[in-house]
Amino acid sequence: MAVSGLVQVERISKRYGRQLAVDEVSFSITPGEIVGFVGPNGAGKSTTLRVLTGLITPDSGRVSLDGIDQRTDPTGFRARLGALIEAPAIYPMLSAFEHLAYVARIRRAFDRSRIENTLRDVGLDPASQKRVGRFSLGMKQRLGIAMAIFGGPSLLVLDEPMNGLDPSGIAELRDFLRKLPDRNGASVLMSSHLLSEIEQICHRVLFIREGRLVGETKLSADSSDAFQTLWLRTGDDGRTLEVLRRASFVAEAEADVVGVSCRLSAADVAKVAPLLVGEGIAILELTPHGRRLEETYLARYAAGTTTLG
Repeated sequence: MAVSGLVQVERISKRYGRQLAVDEVSFSITPGEIVGFVGPNGAGKSTTLRVLTGLITPDSGRVSLDGIDQRTDPTGFRARLGALIEAPAIYPMLSAFEHLAYVARIRRAFDRSRIENTLRDVGLDPASQKRVGRFSLGMKQRLGIAMAIFGGPSLLVLDEPMNGLDPSGIAELRDFLRKLPDRNGASVLMSSHLLSEIEQICHRVLFIREGRLVGETKLSADSSDAFQTLWLRTGDDGRTLEVLRRASFVAEAEADVVGVSCRLSAADVAKVAPLLVGEGIAILELTPHGRRLEETYLARYAAGTTTLG
């Protein structure tokens, strides 16, 4: 029996002439998980997202959603998918409500209250008669997201969703995306060059470079104050990992590209430094969750370009 919301990407590759844009990329996304997709310009992010959404066909590999294979049942696959890739497709003469009504009729699911609620969720006035051609870039982006989520997708794919939004719009969208999995169990895959937003929204980040996944970093999936994620750099990261895993107050500990990360109760954070010092381990850095993703990114791409896109 397929697990609803489960995404499986298995060894997808795509070549344009002599250029291998995506090279056997594999990953999975669990139900309700928000995953960031990060890499330099030309790393293969957009090609991967286009393959995942069915906009282009991979040369090899397989993609499935809710157990439905993208190639053998493209209609069933698309019915469970919502996406905003680059700029949303709009009709300049229609209002936001008319756009969503059009999407609803295509899906044979017209419901006025549902349309109005979806528009309110993304910060648009459902009663407004303003034509979309007169919308700001940020308002168009909000409308595109509303169109993507209207069908209640199992997976929402967003390519640079913060584009064109002012600071208040970014904060509203951040809050909306955080709550989306709790509302309908949807998984989210989003690319963005705003690492601070990725860090605040996502549970996990995938790093891609030259068409290949080069690793991932887990972020705190608990938005409450009950737990804290710490990143550490010490004189002996291997031994640090062993000591933390033995500690009864540490929920989980794992190697990170720039050291060791651990998750524990906020009340137990003060125990970490004395524990390691007592074991003779020199602490070079101890950083709370919130400042590490940029350093991780730079460590991944120190040998190449660090331009995000």
